[in-house]
Amino acid sequence: MKRFIWGMFALFLILGFTGCKKNSTGTSQSEAYGFEAAFIGETIPPPTINRYIYLYNSNTNIFKPLTPDTAVISDYAWAADGSKIFYFGEYGEIYSVDMNGNVTRITGNSRGFRNLIASPDGRYLIYSGHSDGILKLDLETAAEEEILIPGFDVAYFQMSPGGDKIMVKSNSSPTQVIAAINADGSGFDTLTTATYPEFLLMNNWSPDATQIAYTRKYLTEPFYRVIVLDVQTKQELFRVDGHSARWSPDGRYICYMKDEGNRSHPWVMKANGAEAQKFSLPYLNISRVVWLPDSRRLFYVEDPLYARNAILISIDISNAEISELYTIEHFGPIGYNFKLAVRPSR
Repeated sequence: MKRFIWGMFALFLILGFTGCKKNSTGTSQSEAYGFEAAFIGETIPPPTINRYIYLYNSNTNIFKPLTPDTAVISDYAWAADGSKIFYFGEYGEIYSVDMNGNVTRITGNSRGFRNLIASPDGRYLIYSGHSDGILKLDLETAAEEEILIPGFDVAYFQMSPGGDKIMVKSNSSPTQVIAAINADGSGFDTLTTATYPEFLLMNNWSPDATQIAYTRKYLTEPFYRVIVLDVQTKQELFRVDGHSARWSPDGRYICYMKDEGNRSHPWVMKANGAEAQKFSLPYLNISRVVWLPDSRRLFYVEDPLYARNAILISIDISNAEISELYTIEHFGPIGYNFKLAVRPSR
């Protein structure tokens, strides 16, 4: 009997340890959350430079271009269900590409070229053109209309997670302001006062759309500041030195970037502004930090501004463990058109 008990105990130990094998990111395979991310980038196979939308799959560790080498990409957006990516062509025409690289042309030459956003219900796209308003494309009819805000020159905008609101930033200098409108253009509501900042940029909606984060800097201030605002009361909740704030998908944390010398480092704090923590990184040029769907890891690319190769990197905020996931050889400067976005959870 004792021999049987000891044998079962040994079997339990073997199964317990082999069933929790660590992978390269330091998390167990049962805990690891696979993801796919897309971004615009340039490869440099001399003598030409090609710009693609690239897709990285963490489960297969495959990095590949999705769009054909004839495409000239200026901006893109994931469909809300993660089944495809919409993007602008060279002359403003809009295409979609699925995960197998199948391209479908949606419009002829539209008036859009940036700020492309897909609505959460999958019915339409919004984007910027060369006018002062917001262009809206019905994906069923391919009809394009323009949302104009009287007396407001729209420079940039973001749709709320539910799709019912749009946060807009004016382009009128020096009195730049941030406001909110309904998705149909009605209900204009100014959120920030018309002060005179040197720099004003919207960052993100909170997942429940009750708060926004934006970055501001005055000429008299030495640093950029992230300000978190209550949408209903329009009251500032807190501020921190930094820029480019993003809420985690579960709404519990906010990540933001802070410049130190010639480097930027991500910081993470609780959603109420408490317990800010710096993550020091051994890289020169970190761009576009985004959250992964598990709200536990950050994902970013070392922009090859100073090197010929780019590195896809993740960091676990629970233990500060850095993982180099993939190295892209002969990858050109990502530059202005770079945009990193993780595939929506389906």
